[in-house]
Amino acid sequence: MTPMVDVVLVILIFFMAATGLAVSERFLRTGLPRDPGQSASGDTPAPSAESPTLPPSRALLRITREGRRTLVTGLGMDRVGLGDISRRLQDFADADASDSIIVVVAPDGDVPYQDVVILHDACAKAGIANVRLGLVERAGS
Repeated sequence: MTPMVDVVLVILIFFMAATGLAVSERFLRTGLPRDPGQSASGDTPAPSAESPTLPPSRALLRITREGRRTLVTGLGMDRVGLGDISRRLQDFADADASDSIIVVVAPDGDVPYQDVVILHDACAKAGIANVRLGLVERAGS
């Protein structure tokens, strides 16, 4: 009688563990491609599936130092000074692109940190909420 109880308990533990693995598969939303006008049975139209959302795009704002001037390149801007950057970022944000983008601010090593903060504040004032700090390796490194 004891071996029978052992076998039943082992089978019970096996099914309990297998049930935990099968539950996670239930959340996968997969399906075979079908004709858009038919369901699986073929007689009624299939309900429309939700369109997948794409991850946000990344844009690089590179900050360089030229003499005593700090210049910004990126998002369609080429060597724009910090005095003009607020207006340019506001124009970009007005094009309704600010919600779906991650802006990476990448300063060169010789750029003062105060200029990085000015650029970050300009992004925040323009409505670009997702701003990150990044590094760009130099070509000779």
